[in-house]
Amino acid sequence: MDITTNTLSAVLGVWLYRLAAFGFRRALVRYVTPVNVLIGLAVYGGVIALLTGYLLWSVGLSTWATGYPLTVGNENTDFRPWEGEVSQVTLLGRSVNQDEATELLAGSLPADMLASYHLEGPGPYPDQQGDLPALNWLPSSPTGMTDSSPVVVGANQWLGTIEAITPFNTQALDNSAFTIAGNFASLLEQQRGPARIISVSADKGHRNITMGQQGDALSIRLRTPSSGENGEKPEMIISGFFALLQPHQIVLTYDMPNLTIWVDQPDNRYSVSLAPGLALFQDFSQTNRWLVDFPANPHLYDYRYWSLAIIPALLAAVILLALHDAEISRAEETTPQTVED
Repeated sequence: MDITTNTLSAVLGVWLYRLAAFGFRRALVRYVTPVNVLIGLAVYGGVIALLTGYLLWSVGLSTWATGYPLTVGNENTDFRPWEGEVSQVTLLGRSVNQDEATELLAGSLPADMLASYHLEGPGPYPDQQGDLPALNWLPSSPTGMTDSSPVVVGANQWLGTIEAITPFNTQALDNSAFTIAGNFASLLEQQRGPARIISVSADKGHRNITMGQQGDALSIRLRTPSSGENGEKPEMIISGFFALLQPHQIVLTYDMPNLTIWVDQPDNRYSVSLAPGLALFQDFSQTNRWLVDFPANPHLYDYRYWSLAIIPALLAAVILLALHDAEISRAEETTPQTVED
């Protein structure tokens, strides 16, 4: 980015210098023609197309690490505990649509489900599909649990796979898509960290995907080339999510560039496009972490991006053509007329 911007600014500086030496009015007459303006707009459109393609690529999952484990209620290395109750975790290596999300919320699991953990009793908790490692209590099993005991995680005990969940990470990387569904309830209205509910990560600074609690908000950190290894720019949140401390069913799906969450009901849906708009604007944030609420319009930031990309170019073209025509008319008016005998 530094090389690109420095090169463009150098070219612009040389062009402005030569323009000043040549004379603005002379340049208007000679170079600002309808054909040249169209050529300029075509070149500009090509640049915008390349930029848009890069921004879309930057929210893919090409940087996902295949060697990360799954944890529930904390990070793999501790330090980010979440106080709450979890009863179900489901993973798919692809995205789901509205109908499939409705079935997941109703408890119907898809035929190609990658992994499903039913969390009840003392554990360990095997993947019912048999494709991923079991969830085990970390650092040690709690005492006094019965077969019907709910799974409550916190600062002293949480759940995690001893091995990496490589099939899930690999499928998500290959498809640039995945789905995580879960049933859980927070025990505290305010938790910080964000406190990790479900996380596919190595430690507190390196993750593929994390669903957590920040204050009373639901927090989503997704690792992409744009958002970085910790998925902090942007960190998508749903404010007030835990204000009532009630159980929730969640279906989170990502299908590049769209991140969508269904909460409890099929019509309770949050969605946002991560590119090109958000991927561009996150570079203007001066902090390491950028909290962004899910907008009412999923493409709000994309509309802003296209407005900035298209409207100024069209206005510049119209103004230059208008100035060109005005300068030509002025020159014609001030040119002496030859009188024939």
